[in-house]
Amino acid sequence: MKRITIGGILMFFGTLICLTIIILASQFVPMISEWRGTKLWFLIFGAKDLNHTYSLFLGTPFIIGTILFTLGLIVLLVELYFEYRKNLKIYLSSKKGKQEKYEKIPPILILDEATLALDTKTGSKLDFRK
Repeated sequence: MKRITIGGILMFFGTLICLTIIILASQFVPMISEWRGTKLWFLIFGAKDLNHTYSLFLGTPFIIGTILFTLGLIVLLVELYFEYRKNLKIYLSSKKGKQEKYEKIPPILILDEATLALDTKTGSKLDFRK
């Protein structure tokens, strides 16, 4: 649970930084008269050979926000993957050769029949259609 909170906070602050910079730059787009590429990305990242008065030079904070968002997403996806594997192992160990109803499967495992069609320990296929 702690990792999910950390991943969520990283994603939130990364999104907050990036969206703040994009909204700030979009307010200055009508004022710019000289640029290279698109106006929005020129306002954020700038160019050294053009006039410095038109660019905000917020490229470094924007990249930091993007990195924070990506790290938060990675933390959440890894935590989801390991939580799914843990629940799958608990389900397979509690099965003990009996065919169980879908109501007793933990909610994270109710995705579709294809997700439960392979036993990770033995590599054998499980058949739930009986």
